[in-house]
Amino acid sequence: GHSDLIGGVVATSAPRRVQLRKLALDQGGAMQPFEAWLCLRGLVTLPLRMERHCETALALARWLSDQPQLSAVHYPGLDTHPDHERASQLLRGPGGMICLDHAGGLEAGKRLCDALELVWIGGSLGGAHSLVSHPASTTHRQLDAAARKRAGISDGLIRVSVGLEDLSDLIDDFAVALRNSRLGK
Repeated sequence: GHSDLIGGVVATSAPRRVQLRKLALDQGGAMQPFEAWLCLRGLVTLPLRMERHCETALALARWLSDQPQLSAVHYPGLDTHPDHERASQLLRGPGGMICLDHAGGLEAGKRLCDALELVWIGGSLGGAHSLVSHPASTTHRQLDAAARKRAGISDGLIRVSVGLEDLSDLIDDFAVALRNSRLGK
């Protein structure tokens, strides 16, 4: 939750348990003390952070939905999302991840990300600081436009990981960046 730790859990069925035990013995199956402390620190505040992520993401998604430069805003907390009702039944909150499509395509999507000042371009999403990612120019740049489209990734798609900043600061940052991306700055 603080973007300063890499850790995980491996779960397996009974037939694979022997292989997992061998891997754990060969490579180590426990975190170092400092990493374990970082993990526990993050878990202590997780409910509070998730409440704030969800609250801010919903308000930001609603605001972004009204912006003419965006052709779509995808967020399960919005009534317009195709899985809104299901998400409401299954989840305690819709999370802090928003996807938006810049109507201007590839270059406008890159310009929007570059124009943000409070929100950073980041590769690891889900931390306390708001981050954006433009898959067409980063994680999926090796694919041509047709392959990205088949994968559901438009040229203007931007992933937004909403952090813990004040909503009005995030809206101000996106407002300026949207204006600048339209003008080609």
